[in-house]
Amino acid sequence: MIAAALGTLLVLLGLLALLHLALVFGAPLGRLVWGGAEAVLPAAKRFASLAAVILLGGFALIALDRAGSLELFLSPAASRIAGWALAAVLVLSVFQNLLSSSRAERRVMLPLSAVLALCSIVLALAP
Repeated sequence: MIAAALGTLLVLLGLLALLHLALVFGAPLGRLVWGGAEAVLPAAKRFASLAAVILLGGFALIALDRAGSLELFLSPAASRIAGWALAAVLVLSVFQNLLSSSRAERRVMLPLSAVLALCSIVLALAP
């Protein structure tokens, strides 16, 4: 179950990172993120998407550590805390996407964020 959760989480994080990179370079996919107000993101939101790519990479590292696939030099206690922090952030993203005024964001990102949240909870519960 841990391997499936890790694999699913990594694939979805990778897809999100690719989406945000595309947005950084001007792809007209902005309706899926940041409240969906613009198809092509303005400069400030492009910068936020670049920051999101870095953050998503950090999420992947935490997930790999929790699954035992990568040593991040975290103590077991710190790894557990990081795993639960990741789960909390991803659970909160479900609510953020649920409350989005963008129909496209709710249709695409809500289910994606729900799967990410479930996978992160499985990893947080890992021994």
